[in-house]
Amino acid sequence: MLLLTGIMSAFTAGHPAENGRAGGKKKVTKVWLIGDSTMADYSLEKDYRTKRYPIMGWGQVFQSFMASDSLKLIRHLVRSDSAVVDDRARGGRSTRSFFEEGRWSEIYSQLRPGDLVLIQFGHNDASVNKGERYTSLPGYREFLRLYVSQSREKGAIPILVTPVARNYPWKDGMLGNTHGAYPDAMKEVAAETGAGLIDLNTLSMDYFSGRGRDYVTLTYFMNLPPGLYEAYPEGSSDNTHFQPAGAAVVAQLVFNAMKDLKPVKADAVSGATAARRKPSGVPSPIAGERPSESLPGAAGAQPHLASYPSAGATASPQAAGTSPALSAPAGEIYRDVEFSMPQVIEPQIHNNSVSITDFGAVGDGIVLNTEAFRKAIEAVTSRGGGTVVIPRGIWLTGPIILKSNLRMHAEEGALVLFSPDKSLYPLIETSFEGSNTVRCISPIYGKDLENIAFTGKGVWDGSGHVWRHVKKEKVPPPMWNEIVKSGGTLSADGKTWYPAETYRQVAEQSEMNVPMPREGGIAAYEWMRDFLRPVMVSLVNCRKIMLDGPVFQNSPAWCIHPLMCQDLTVRNITVRNPWYSQNGDGIDIESCRNTLLYNCNFDVGDDAICIKSGKNEDGRKRGIPTENLVIRNCIVYHGHGGVTIGSEMSGGVRNVSVAGCTFMGTDVGIRFKSNRGRGGVVENIWFNDILMTDIPSQAISFNLYYSGLSVSEMLSEGKNTETTVGEVPPVTEETPVFRNIFMKNITCRGADQAIYLQGLPELNLENVTMENIDMTAVEGMACIDAKGVKVSNMRLVTERKPLIFFLNSSDAEINGLQVAQDTDGLVEVRGSSSSRITVETITPDGKANSRILK
Repeated sequence: MLLLTGIMSAFTAGHPAENGRAGGKKKVTKVWLIGDSTMADYSLEKDYRTKRYPIMGWGQVFQSFMASDSLKLIRHLVRSDSAVVDDRARGGRSTRSFFEEGRWSEIYSQLRPGDLVLIQFGHNDASVNKGERYTSLPGYREFLRLYVSQSREKGAIPILVTPVARNYPWKDGMLGNTHGAYPDAMKEVAAETGAGLIDLNTLSMDYFSGRGRDYVTLTYFMNLPPGLYEAYPEGSSDNTHFQPAGAAVVAQLVFNAMKDLKPVKADAVSGATAARRKPSGVPSPIAGERPSESLPGAAGAQPHLASYPSAGATASPQAAGTSPALSAPAGEIYRDVEFSMPQVIEPQIHNNSVSITDFGAVGDGIVLNTEAFRKAIEAVTSRGGGTVVIPRGIWLTGPIILKSNLRMHAEEGALVLFSPDKSLYPLIETSFEGSNTVRCISPIYGKDLENIAFTGKGVWDGSGHVWRHVKKEKVPPPMWNEIVKSGGTLSADGKTWYPAETYRQVAEQSEMNVPMPREGGIAAYEWMRDFLRPVMVSLVNCRKIMLDGPVFQNSPAWCIHPLMCQDLTVRNITVRNPWYSQNGDGIDIESCRNTLLYNCNFDVGDDAICIKSGKNEDGRKRGIPTENLVIRNCIVYHGHGGVTIGSEMSGGVRNVSVAGCTFMGTDVGIRFKSNRGRGGVVENIWFNDILMTDIPSQAISFNLYYSGLSVSEMLSEGKNTETTVGEVPPVTEETPVFRNIFMKNITCRGADQAIYLQGLPELNLENVTMENIDMTAVEGMACIDAKGVKVSNMRLVTERKPLIFFLNSSDAEINGLQVAQDTDGLVEVRGSSSSRITVETITPDGKANSRILK
């Protein structure tokens, strides 16, 4: 009782952090607690007294063990004069969910050398029936390795704590283990990494067993009679969580174990850090796994199950081969992200591997290997997951249907060539161009999956030339003649070639490549199969996806299409489509959450990096925005847009950060597009440090009158609408909203027009902020139906005047417009709705001239 009284006194004596900082002279060590409900601090909840008291996690009382006299007993761990406990444990969290929710990211950014990080998980990781919590044993080990390695990256000291015992099962007066193999898995990680270990599971089982079942049940756990506490009028029968006395004894067990820990160095070399020091390309298999057994192959073959690099063997936050600069929340990828987002979690895949040759695949480009791919995928996924290895060769195949826990590794020199035989691709219900429709199944298809990776330096080719129509104006005459001679049919005006007559008929009756809905289900679309060309890589409602290394090319329609996916990592890939390919987008990220795209190259026939969320009613009904997207260090060669948002954005787009990208020869550099009827909100978008050269149309383009044409096509046909003439429609759910767009450090050398900002008269483009803009173009900046445009420090070198044109825009501020000389005619304002426009020009001699134009 004296111990409990002392702990409660410390608990109610005010915020311990303030006491630890008294006078501001003492060095303070942070003791971070991360884990589940048995460790959590419930007193932080506003309704604690009325809803939860007397429940306590042991971390809630741990500060009382950080008194100066007690610190002398753990001086080998805490070398400062005082220590402050920061309890970040949370009920219901496993190693995985704690990470996915961004809780570790917040802690990581605050870690300091000498801090302690006590890590207690396993209680929820084993919850097989609760998918939001459950973590497999290999995944559990990997997350523990992550917490250990990243703590050390900051000079902190990680201490692993096995999960505390529950008050069951009792047998022969002894308390048993309810956490299965998870405590042992943690011990393995501790041994492997050299991290400190407190075996709280064993300590608590032994301690409780010594007190006896009845005493432990009534004194330590939340077994309460009715009417005793306000929060539990009906009483409680909880043998997992603690009363104050139980929290106190467990905290004492942890502290006593800390006294017995050997001195731990923050920079101790672990298996994980050693793996990081391996030369690039050396396999880093998941440690602690038993050797895999052989799996049956084709025709009685026994394929070898090799230990293969994990999906994140290079620059993965979870794998032993982690690269600190790319994996850490404060590292290069997450550095300077303007919004809060959880760190993207990469796939966790077992080390089992098979080669497609083990199942009869022949790499001659003639033999169809669809069945060999299917058997190889089934072989590894039936054993919990693994890698399908595709060696050097030409591997002809039909569609590849993915499964969870699968890595497809195409080695250098491997070419996976999808068959041009369209009968191999059955029709399915899916989404294309933002609308619910029917298409042929994609050459690479996965739906409702988890843990998917494509790695290696091989090439995936979609044979798109047999699917796409071609416009005469886009190809040279000799090529056009060859295409026409190959078969197919021409449009009435002879300007478009179609692969088949049915294709032409449906195309002329369709809207944006989507046929009109038909009754009769999928069968009603069978006759138009030639028209229903698929995207090449379709991933629908999947989690933890990674594309790292391969080339994806020659797609029938869009190349890569993740739809309604979460935790998507795309890096080091190349996407290639002919520049004349219709709808030959690079990657279309649609209604996805938590995505990293970096270090990739695109050379395509339509928009390169596209951000979408569904079209019109279908998109609004889906209601899933694309959010938390970070794009870094990508190069785009040909393409209608370098990075494009829209036009299918009816579900919304928010929290997008693009930086360090280069666009060379793209039709538009930074492109926003939509139209009336879309609805949806695009907001909180950042572009920083963008370089552009040789842009045929507009370097920065906002077009809310998008009609399906590229900007170059619109300009050539005179369809670049400036503003609505006549009656202005009302604002409804179908009105698109674009607001809060930020651009900084944008350079362009060569464009037809530098900046084109065009909103709608009924709902203006709003709050576009630009800073440090340096562009060379024929035309300068146009601002139409926009409100709240703010530009600072801009240089426009143009062939024509005015430099800046305003039409029906308001509340615009242009500060620091660098001009050769301060003359009239640099800025023009028109339109009855234009108001409150201020422009400040600066001449080379530093002379500033500010004027209110309207």
